[in-house]
Amino acid sequence: MATKLVYLDDTYKFTDQAQVEYLANDERGQYCVLDQTIFYPQGGGQPSDTGFFEAKAVQMPISFVGFVEGEVRHYGDFSEGLLEKGDEVLLLVDEVRRLTNDISCSLI
Repeated sequence: MATKLVYLDDTYKFTDQAQVEYLANDERGQYCVLDQTIFYPQGGGQPSDTGFFEAKAVQMPISFVGFVEGEVRHYGDFSEGLLEKGDEVLLLVDEVRRLTNDISCSLI
């Protein structure tokens, strides 16, 4: 199942809900794939969004988002084992970073 790219419909949406599809590791570290996302992945000269996932009253930082092997991977520290397939998470994009990146990329 492909991640729905909500950010394409609303650039200024900084919070949303999503469902965990799965968690895994690769050479970059731990990542999570969601059913939908408001996080911009790195690409086309634009840096990725950063921010947080919130689930079970815990905030987990998201340090990088990228398209890898055809999927959107959200990299962060999920070592506490709080997330599992099917969990609902609150997505919180760093609004200042997003707006700064949008302005910087439009000036190029």
